[in-house]
Amino acid sequence: MSEITLHDLVQADDYERIKNYYQSTRCLLDSDGFTASMLAAHLNRMNCLRAIRGCELQDKSDIKEFRRQHAKSKETALIMAVKQRNEESAKVLISECGMIDQYGFTALAYALMGKHDSLVKLLAPAERLCNIQGLTVLQFTVFSGLPKYFSMFKDQLGQFSVPTANSFKFENTALMIASLSARTDFMMLLEEEAGLQDCDGVTALMRVIGVIYKLNQDQHKRESRIMDEPYVTKNVDDLIKAAELLIKYQKELGKQDKNGVSALMRASMCRLQCDSFYEVLVQAESELKDDNGRTYLDYQSGHLFENDLDKKKDEEGKLE
Repeated sequence: MSEITLHDLVQADDYERIKNYYQSTRCLLDSDGFTASMLAAHLNRMNCLRAIRGCELQDKSDIKEFRRQHAKSKETALIMAVKQRNEESAKVLISECGMIDQYGFTALAYALMGKHDSLVKLLAPAERLCNIQGLTVLQFTVFSGLPKYFSMFKDQLGQFSVPTANSFKFENTALMIASLSARTDFMMLLEEEAGLQDCDGVTALMRVIGVIYKLNQDQHKRESRIMDEPYVTKNVDDLIKAAELLIKYQKELGKQDKNGVSALMRASMCRLQCDSFYEVLVQAESELKDDNGRTYLDYQSGHLFENDLDKKKDEEGKLE
């Protein structure tokens, strides 16, 4: 007869015997990669969950064991409880806050995506400073299209994301994400971030014009890391509207990247001479010169930029 495990007791909702089997089977994961706590949260076995948590709090060696289990299962019982929208379980498991699953999501991220207001309020104090796939919580609400939670994390305005190897490869502000996804509702809430420049000196307006440039090219010329970002819209008309709004934020004007290239130069090189904002750019930036002494008029032919782009691709190829 096989030994009774904590998972068996949780399945049977037999919480009274959990303390008797805790030490011998606490390290086990079931076939789904669940710990007994995860299974209890998943099945909403509150009495079992409390019994397991009580044993864990008495066993000081469990902190190290918990970390090992998390590394193996890539999950936590708290995240499981939030996925199940189980607020009572989440309260019991709140000590697991701050950990991420295999996708880089925190428990708060799942509460936000599930639009579970009470869970968001429960988890926000503990996880508001935890990055979600490199994004701040404010940036994540923008990316996920969740304006109802904007005010809760407004204090994170002005921060840059941390680039990751998979989803978000660029350093972004919340305004950059909103602009490239053409979310004008968020953009109007993020004017405070206008004019901020990333490590390359690029602003939100420069990013938007750069994407429009790529979209206006032939399909085979569109290869670019920025085009693969999950928040970038491929609708040129929507991006133009985003650019029009950004230009109204005076702090976006007169900026140059680390090579001295301005928004006007970018607009000129992609022949983006929309009456709606091109003249405004000309008035604000016509006197600017890049590091090679070139003005926006030099960029209108497009040849200079194409040559620079080829050189940049060669340099990136060498680095890779």
